[in-house]
Order: sequence, then structure tokens, then C-alpha cells
Amino acid sequence: MAIQLPTQKRKKQVDPHGVNIVLYGPNGLGKTTWANMCENTFIMATEPGHDAIEGYVEQIYSWDQFHDFCTLLKQGNHNYKRVCIDTGPGLYRICLDHYCKKSNVNHISLAEGGWGRGPDVANNAFLAHIQGLALLPYGLIFISHMVEKTIKTPTAAEYTRFLVDLPEREKAPIRSQVLGLFDCIFYMTLQRVDGPVDGEDETTEIRYRRVLKTEPSAYYEARDRYHYLPPTIILPEPPANGYDAYVRAFERGRNEKEGTGNVKGQATPAKNANASAATPPTYAPVEEGPEEGKKNATNATKTNTATTKGPVR
Repeated sequence: MAIQLPTQKRKKQVDPHGVNIVLYGPNGLGKTTWANMCENTFIMATEPGHDAIEGYVEQIYSWDQFHDFCTLLKQGNHNYKRVCIDTGPGLYRICLDHYCKKSNVNHISLAEGGWGRGPDVANNAFLAHIQGLALLPYGLIFISHMVEKTIKTPTAAEYTRFLVDLPEREKAPIRSQVLGLFDCIFYMTLQRVDGPVDGEDETTEIRYRRVLKTEPSAYYEARDRYHYLPPTIILPEPPANGYDAYVRAFERGRNEKEGTGNVKGQATPAKNANASAATPPTYAPVEEGPEEGKKNATNATKTNTATTKGPVR
């Protein structure tokens, strides 16, 4: 088949359901519930803990099973609007285990004949499958645990940064390659909120709400390549309303930047929609510099057991 150079500009993705998203944060904040609230989301669960989820959920026990589901999704004979991997680190462990068993070894470095070929083969297979899903028109959500990394400044000060839990080996990097496939990285945490919240009845009560951080920070990683979203999306209660808050924020930003006008049924902006980190989130320090971040991170660790070192389950 002959190919031709493009003669027209490619249009930007303007459907909030088609955006590929990495979602990470502490355990128990409702990351899976958030992903499941998009209509017709297919969740491939790689870890336990989905018995309370009502939706299209399949437990993944092996890499071959995951491969078969990817094949079925690519064929397109379904009504799913989104595909969710919950969790990415769990799927990566399944991938490594597959290649260890294939070579009858107990460590990935010894697989595929040794000499470090095992990690390369496993990483290439993992990356190829994630990339294949990300290229589908359904919108991929990649849920991950959270890890903490201690950052040292030139003045010898230290502070904590929260990151997506994926390994970054020097000889077989996978973390940066996987994250590069996604247009948005959302950090879910808790934050004190004053005043009304979009999607809730108006109130002046001071309380904590789940939020999505969408912009890069010294204290957590986040990304919004579309630049449609506010720095902080406040998620209303109950948790089932959280995904709609993202959709409304995306559509507002899209309409403002692209001049497409209001979308039918779109909610009006909340009074505090752009009020981001005026007060310290429970799991992240205020962005006032490394020294202040170190103090706030220490206080958060004392009051929140979810911020222990290592993956948060």
C-alpha cells in the first residue's frame, strides 16, 4: 500500500474520555472508583481488592491472559469507552514472572539466557503492550501506587517528592518510557477546601476533599499536555462523582482555549475551581521551596501512615 505525506493538520484530541491518563496516589482514596465512573470502563485488575467494584472487571493472573485481552480489545468488537490497568506495577510483576517461568529461573536477570537479556526482553514486551493499548481510541487509564523519593538540594537540605511506582533500572529503563506514552499524569491526594465545591451543594463548611494535581511540582510529578485543566481539580463527594469533575474541568478548559462554546449540560465553574494549594494537602507539602517542603512532609508523615517509605498499597 502506497503512503502519502499528510496534507492537513491533525486535529487535537478534544474528548476527555479519550485522554490517556496515569493516576497514582496513596491507598484508599478511590483511584479505582474514579476510573470506573467513566461509562463502560473495562478494568484489568492485576492485584486483589476489586470485590467492592461494580463494573466490567477481569482479574489478570498471567501475562498470556493479559495478552489475549489486549488482542480482543484491538479487534474492537465491544462497547468499552475506556480501558484501565489496575495496577501498572502489578502488571509489571506479572510480566517479569512470565519470563522467569519461561526460562525456569528465579530472577529476571537470569532469564533469556542471562547476561542481562531478561530485563530487556521483559521491558520491551511490557512497553509494547502498553503502547498498543495507548494507541487504541478508547482512552487508557494506568493506575499506580506511590513511592517517596528524598531530594537533596545544593544547600544540603532535603525534602520528599512523591512519584509513580515504576522501576528505573540503569541498564533496562522502563519508567520514563512508559510514562512518556501518557498525556496526563494525575496525583490524587487530600486537601483542605474552603467554600463550595463544583458538584456539591453550596456550603461554607471547612473540610478535606480528594483532589487531582495536574501540573508538575517539586513535590510530586504531574502532567497535562493539553493545558486544559486547572492545577487542582477538587473531587466532590460521594466518590462516584469524581470522574465527572474531571470531565467538566476538561471541557471548560477546552472551550476557553479552543473557543468552542459551552457544551450542552456542562456545569458552571465552581467559585473556588482555581483555588489550588493555598493550604497544605494531607499527603503533599505546600509548594514554598525545599526547606518548607521538608518540614511539611515530615509533619504529614507523622499524621498519615499512608506516607511510609516504599510503595503505598
